[in-house]
This record gives sequence, C-alpha cells and structure tokens, in this order.
Amino acid sequence: MQDPRHFLIFARVWRVHVDDAVPADVRHVDPGKPDRVGRPSGPWHATTRDRFGMTRPS
Repeated sequence: MQDPRHFLIFARVWRVHVDDAVPADVRHVDPGKPDRVGRPSGPWHATTRDRFGMTRPS
C-alpha cells in the first residue's frame, strides 16, 4: 500500500487571477512583481524573491 502522506499532482490551469499591477503587457507577467509563496513540503514555505540567470548549455 502506498504511503497516503505523499502526493504528486498534475493539473491543468484553466484560469489565473492576477492583480492589475503585475502584468508587463497583455500576455506577460513581470517576474519581479508578484510576491509568490510555495510550500515544498510539510511546514516549510519558499519564496521566489532571490532570482538569478543561468546560460543554458548547448
């Protein structure tokens, strides 16, 4: 039997509500404006305030 405390969920997003101050233009969101919070596991939470760029290997 699988451990019921572990889940992997795949979903299709149908709608997203975005504050009018966040979009960079009609189709794009300015990645620096939203204050996102995620929950990787248990009581731990993560933000996306520290961003960096990386060149993709070819």
